[in-house]
Amino acid sequence: MNIIRSSLFLRITISVILVVSIIFFISLFSIQRRTYDILFEITENTLLKEADSVSNKINEFFSRNNFVVKEMAVNRQIINFLNDVKNRDEIKLNDNYNDIIKTLSDIQKLDERIALVWIADFDSSYVISHNEWNSPADWYITQRDWYKDVMKDSDFSVTEPYVDAVTGKMVVSIVKAIRNENSDLIGFAAIDLMIDYISELLKSYNFGESGYVFLMTKDKRILYHSGRGDSIRLSEFKDNYPDIVENMSDLKSGFDSFYYEDIKKFIGYAPILSNGWSVGAILREDEFNKNIESIRTLILYIDIVGILLLFAVLYLVLHENLKDIKRLILKVEDYSQGKKNIDFYIDSKDEIGKLSKALSNMQFVIDKQNRDLYKANKILKDINEEVYEKNEMLTASEEELKAQLQEIQAQNEEIDFLANHDSLTNLPNRRKFMERVNRVMNRGKKGSIILMDIDNFKVINDTKGHVYGDEVLKELAKILESFDKENIFVSRFGGDEFLILLEDLDNPEFISVFIEELKNKFEKIFFVDGYRIEIKFSIGISIFPKDSKDINQLIMYADLALYEVKSSGKNGYRFFDMDMINYLLNKSNIDAIIKQAIENDGFKILYQPQINIKTGEVNTFEALIRFKNHNISPSSFIPISEENGSIIKIGRIVTQKVIEQLSLWKRRGLKIIPVSINFSPLQLHDNEYFNFLMEQLSINDISPNFIEIEITENVFLNYTEQALNLFNRLRNKGIKISIDDFGTGYSSLSYLTNLPIDKVKLDKSVNDKFLRLNNIRVMDSLIMLVHSLNLEVVAEGIEDYEQIKRLKVGNCDLVQGYYFSKPVDVSEVENLLKENIFYDKLRFGGDL
Repeated sequence: MNIIRSSLFLRITISVILVVSIIFFISLFSIQRRTYDILFEITENTLLKEADSVSNKINEFFSRNNFVVKEMAVNRQIINFLNDVKNRDEIKLNDNYNDIIKTLSDIQKLDERIALVWIADFDSSYVISHNEWNSPADWYITQRDWYKDVMKDSDFSVTEPYVDAVTGKMVVSIVKAIRNENSDLIGFAAIDLMIDYISELLKSYNFGESGYVFLMTKDKRILYHSGRGDSIRLSEFKDNYPDIVENMSDLKSGFDSFYYEDIKKFIGYAPILSNGWSVGAILREDEFNKNIESIRTLILYIDIVGILLLFAVLYLVLHENLKDIKRLILKVEDYSQGKKNIDFYIDSKDEIGKLSKALSNMQFVIDKQNRDLYKANKILKDINEEVYEKNEMLTASEEELKAQLQEIQAQNEEIDFLANHDSLTNLPNRRKFMERVNRVMNRGKKGSIILMDIDNFKVINDTKGHVYGDEVLKELAKILESFDKENIFVSRFGGDEFLILLEDLDNPEFISVFIEELKNKFEKIFFVDGYRIEIKFSIGISIFPKDSKDINQLIMYADLALYEVKSSGKNGYRFFDMDMINYLLNKSNIDAIIKQAIENDGFKILYQPQINIKTGEVNTFEALIRFKNHNISPSSFIPISEENGSIIKIGRIVTQKVIEQLSLWKRRGLKIIPVSINFSPLQLHDNEYFNFLMEQLSINDISPNFIEIEITENVFLNYTEQALNLFNRLRNKGIKISIDDFGTGYSSLSYLTNLPIDKVKLDKSVNDKFLRLNNIRVMDSLIMLVHSLNLEVVAEGIEDYEQIKRLKVGNCDLVQGYYFSKPVDVSEVENLLKENIFYDKLRFGGDL
């Protein structure tokens, strides 16, 4: 390094080489970048071209067969045959049967890749194929997956791949609805295509060393790929690259990249419009990077050779031009050693000549400066005296510096206060509280932690604003601060919650005395900003070291106890106990069971009849949800599902299962009656429930008149406008609305006059109370008042014949309860629908 610093020749040479090298490397980077872009564009076009080529061939394959199926659907011979034959027993007896088989066989011979050609009758669900295969008696068209797709997609559908039950081969069905002259649906025409052709086609599309193509169906199944090299596993592609899968599912063309096992890959994809599938072509990035590496190496070699040549040229040029500088250096060294009258002049008009002239001038100036040195010494003496005076002034400003230090110390104290205290109430904050508790526990002391939460503080904020709420918190803080003593530490936890530490106090009896004293302070009504206000608290308490030695756990335990108070009506206090942990664990277990049941069809529906009190006939069933594999009461898991939000999915599951069961009874020719479905208030957050319900009714061909919705009164109290809008829409479609558990909530008959309801279900507690002999008139009046509103009355929880007799006198409409039947499995419903099964029990009492 010293050699470089002492040699101008080397510094200039190295500087020039560095500049040129930078230019060379920038050029190298630019060329590499451009090369990458060009190869990237070529790769993109290649992948898109390969995907599009495969897409066109498969599209041509399906389009040709789509046309054949559509021609079958308008074939007069096939239409006449379906019109004439309406019974399985008449199929082969029909005069045109052999002609139909021949027609189907001729179609099959059009293409060796056709596995099966068949037609199906809609009414009787029989199937005829070219190889004379007939469907079994329990084969129903409406249960086929393709049936829903055909009905939804304008009478035409191409199915997903499946193993054909007749041929045993992997096929795709092309199905077209057949309609008569009146556009009535009479049957279906279809071709089953073997997809071996597609597999062979995809095998032939391998490009480069790692490139291959694959096929994705419209339900996002990866049907096939060549399996070359390190090709991605099919299941992982769908799970790990959802954006690419979504674009392919939306039938878009495009190009993208992704990482698989730390290897970057490119993908081009194109749609197959004839059946909604998509083709993807994949290539590893490192395959086209090989060309980039070759170009990069070539350019690097050129760069190195260029720099070496440049260095040689620079050396020769600089050596020639710097020889005069060396002469000047020798003269300067002589001058520095004290020699006089040095001749610095060099005959040159360039910078070196100018430098020699400057050195001559410098020699003159230095001589003159030596003559002025004496004068300078005198000036320095004057300056020293001035410096002395300035030093006196600095000594005088020391007091000012001390004052500034004191100000900084005061600011640090203020910062420390702000870091450890709540900015609104000036009470110690959570950080300071935890520091104090840890210090107490480290000294081996006992104590307790009290967590206080203001009841209904949100109402104060919502009605009077957050500014007023802040003023309330300040007033409360002042009161709490009055308890702050040597062994009592008060702090603000956050929001409307406060923490209190009681040192050396772990006896629940003494703690209760303190809390009563605390509550007494707040029982008086006081005023904030002129407004009268009454404050109630919910309080949770944990004790250390009995409950825990960890401050975070102690606060959590106090919070659990506080939650228990909130759940049981507020305005009280509870000590933490381990049962609260067990409750949380049980709640967590039920939460997991709910999620598992939603994902794995773990729910079943029980049905409890509502009996017409005059005829004994089953008027309605109430659908009640249960777990298939767990004996957990709905009163336990329904509140948890409402809390975690899964009640919306459960509501849809119940709705779908009930409607599908009604459809099954209808197809089996059984008498179907309305089924009542319970509706949680939180299901109002399911904005698409109405559309979902209507869609399920339409798909399963069930009239809305066979569905009733049961709600509780608080649906309207908490979500008035939203609830009225939904239930008015449901009633307009013919769906009845029932008020469940009437008598346990708001229970205002005048309130019912404005609600869109059809039934009132009297809760079991109401029936037990008013069906006693001394209260029977109250029940009669209640039923009469409900009837005056044109509403039906259902009595729930009926368990003995005496209640039935009194409800008959009161003209109750329907009764429900264990007296007639407990909730039963779907397999027992048929027995309950037998004519007059409950008549004798209704008339005379006793067992069925």
